[in-house]
Amino acid sequence: MGNASMKPKHLRQPDRHIANLALGCASNYKFLTDPGLGIHVTGQVDVLCSRVLELEKELRRKDEELQEGQSLVAELQEQLSVQTKVIAELTKELQNKCIQLNKLQDVINTQGEHSLQPSPFRVTPKNQISADRRKGAKEGVSAEPTTQLYDSGKQARFSFEKSRVRKDSSEKKLITDALNKNQFLKRLEPQQIREMVECMYERTFQQGSYVIRQGEPGNHIFVLKEGRLEVFQQNKLLSSIPVWTAFGELAILYNCTRTASVKAITNVKTWALDREVFQNIMRVTAQTRQEQYRNFLRSVSLLKNLPEDKLTKIMDCLEVEYYDKGDYVIREGEEGNTFFIIAKGKVKVTQSTADHSQPQLIKNLHKGDYFGEKALIRGSFDEPTTKFCVGCVTEALDYLHHIEIVYRDLKPENLILDAEGYIKLVDFGFAKKIGSGQKTWTFCGTPEYVAPEVILSKGHDFSVDFWSLGILVYELLTGSPPFSGADQMTTYNLILKGIEKLDFPRTITRRPEDLIRRLCRQNPTERLGNLRNGINDIKKHRWLNGFNWDGLKLRKLASPLKRELSGPTDYSYFDSYPPEEGMPPDELSGWDKDF
Repeated sequence: MGNASMKPKHLRQPDRHIANLALGCASNYKFLTDPGLGIHVTGQVDVLCSRVLELEKELRRKDEELQEGQSLVAELQEQLSVQTKVIAELTKELQNKCIQLNKLQDVINTQGEHSLQPSPFRVTPKNQISADRRKGAKEGVSAEPTTQLYDSGKQARFSFEKSRVRKDSSEKKLITDALNKNQFLKRLEPQQIREMVECMYERTFQQGSYVIRQGEPGNHIFVLKEGRLEVFQQNKLLSSIPVWTAFGELAILYNCTRTASVKAITNVKTWALDREVFQNIMRVTAQTRQEQYRNFLRSVSLLKNLPEDKLTKIMDCLEVEYYDKGDYVIREGEEGNTFFIIAKGKVKVTQSTADHSQPQLIKNLHKGDYFGEKALIRGSFDEPTTKFCVGCVTEALDYLHHIEIVYRDLKPENLILDAEGYIKLVDFGFAKKIGSGQKTWTFCGTPEYVAPEVILSKGHDFSVDFWSLGILVYELLTGSPPFSGADQMTTYNLILKGIEKLDFPRTITRRPEDLIRRLCRQNPTERLGNLRNGINDIKKHRWLNGFNWDGLKLRKLASPLKRELSGPTDYSYFDSYPPEEGMPPDELSGWDKDF
């Protein structure tokens, strides 16, 4: 019994081997321990292990195929994105081509007949206007011709005679009134309006057709003669257009697409004008006017020898003024700022005299005569002339400060010219002698020229003259001082804000601006001229670099301000003033008792 219950020793090792295989390859299988089945079970385990390995290999292959498929999908998606972009670009190009085709059709319509017909070329998407444009982008505009082929190397030929269309006077009056009611057109010259009216032609539209279609290129301005028109935008009704109203004026300025549609609700008649005709009207009338001005100005003795470029600038400034008989052009005693040339009519010149109570006739002026020419001198100087003026004033201030006199009233009105064109400082009513290092507190000077410390009653010294010199440089270069308000208090507040807050005009270049800003420092101790090197810092400033100070002192430097004089008593450059009436009162203050 005991031997029957014991297992042979040679079977124990295979049992452990089989158990290990079962655990490693197929633990869900149940193995028998029958010695006769050992080899058979071992073979099955080998098959199963081999099958597992094959399955794992197949799984890895499927994973690789899946990854390849995912990569292919990603590649296809990328290709699809590229193709989408290409399609978008092709669509954009197609839209541009459609616009060009529309323009060509517009050429055919304009040259072939004066009615707007549906274009077989138009492929503009419905309710889409410039969909390819970037939102908010600023687009350039052009007025180059689109309905005629011009030779860019030659001036376009234009004939008013061929472009005019016959109309009766009442029709012309109605069209003229319609154009003059337009906010843009009413600013044109009367001659240009007249030419537009002459060249407008009649166009008719059937009920239901479009006079203007949103999104299409425009080329005409219209005046509604009869019928009913309504304005739509994106198929939404905006308004109706009254009879004898001008519309579509933007299209005669430059190439543009219509921003709204105008539809004929009934049969409609309009007067129309093409862009090229309008532009030629503007060009020809302007050229004709310029040529008339040029010939007229050349006939004026004062201007006949001017260079062409300066004469052109004067032509650009000319304005036509009309005066009825008996009207005053200018009055004696008024400030003059206008130069007049008589183009037509006669003008009487009168002047008050001491011997007569009424102004007396001096002379009569006719076509080609001029008056008020001194007003042309009322402007700004160029930099060389300004440098000469600043040089003269700087030398004058240098001398006054050397003898301990502060001037305190520098301004153009106190500068006069001698016979050689050199500037002399006059009117010493506010000048005062003060010692070195001393201050004075009197509020005096011209409002636009007073320094901040004078306004604030902080006490002032010689440095106020350097402040005023900076203001003078600014006014000589621009024609007006930098600080000027409606009243004196406003002017003082502007001064106290300081030159640092001021934006300089472009007429003042970088170097003179630097000089002005350094002369007009709020703190007197920081002003140029009031530093360690004194007034020599002004003379050595880089804007005045190269200025001939020695020649100025020796009066050998040619003055740009010199005037031709007939003699020492020539006062033709002085303003005329009526004589003072009455006798001045006696001066009894006693100021001269020590003389």
